Amino acid sequence: MFQYRWFNALMALGCTQVHIASGDVVSGDDAVFGACALTLDSDQGLEFLDLDQTTGRSVDRIMSEFGAGGDFEGFRRATAYQVLTMISNAGFDAPNLGMTIAIAPDPAFAQFVTMTSVVGSFGGIRISRGTVLDEPADDRSFMVALEDLVNPGSNDFITAAISASHFDVSGSIGHWLVRDTVPAPGWVGVLIVSGLAAGGRRR
Repeated sequence: MFQYRWFNALMALGCTQVHIASGDVVSGDDAVFGACALTLDSDQGLEFLDLDQTTGRSVDRIMSEFGAGGDFEGFRRATAYQVLTMISNAGFDAPNLGMTIAIAPDPAFAQFVTMTSVVGSFGGIRISRGTVLDEPADDRSFMVALEDLVNPGSNDFITAAISASHFDVSGSIGHWLVRDTVPAPGWVGVLIVSGLAAGGRRR
C-alpha cells in the first residue's frame, strides 16, 4: 500500500485537473494517453483506463491490442468485480452483477457527475458505459454503466446488467481496461534506502 500512495501522490502532481470522487479513487496522468486519462484505485492497486479512450472499437479489436506494440499494451480487460469495487471505493453503492441500483438526484448528484467525469463520459453527456471480462453467453460481455439521466425528476443509476456483443462498435460504449499500479519510481526507492542507510550510520 505504501508504494501505491507514493505513486498516486506523484501522478496527482502531474495531472492538470485532479478529480476526487471520494476516498482513494482519483484521476491521474498516463505517458501514452495523456493528462487525467487514468482512474487510480489505490485500495485495489489498480489503474483503469478512462472509457472515452476505448470507444469506437469492438471487444475483439480491443483484445487484439494488448500485446507488445499494441495500442493498449500492458492493459487487460477488467472484471465486473474490479470495476464495481472501484465504484464502491469511490463512495457509491455498487450493484451485484446482473442488477441495477438507482442513485437519488440529491444529495448524490454532484458526486455522481464528478465520478462520470473521472472514469470518462461520452459526447458531452454524463454517461459512462463499458464492457467487462465477464461473459453471460458466447461472444457477449456484461456492461457496467453509470448513467446520469439529466432529468432532475429521474434517478441516476449504476447498472451491471447489460450485455454487449463482442462485435459491436459504438461511440457511446467503451471498455473497462485495467493494469496493476506501477511501483514507486526508482528515485523514490533510492531516497528511502538512502534515508535508512543514513539512519544506520548515525547509530
